[in-house]
Amino acid sequence: MSSLSSSLFSFKGQCVESFSVVEDSQSVLVRCRRDRRFKVREPIAGASCTV
Repeated sequence: MSSLSSSLFSFKGQCVESFSVVEDSQSVLVRCRRDRRFKVREPIAGASCTV
């Protein structure tokens, strides 16, 4: 599943654990966890921060 999810989604610093289609709302539910190999960055300035 990792190669499929990597080609569909690009969540930097996240590991996609699973995804599923929610028929009722016509959406996709993506479950992620933090990838600790990457440092957390503040999105605008890019400075290091903590979670």
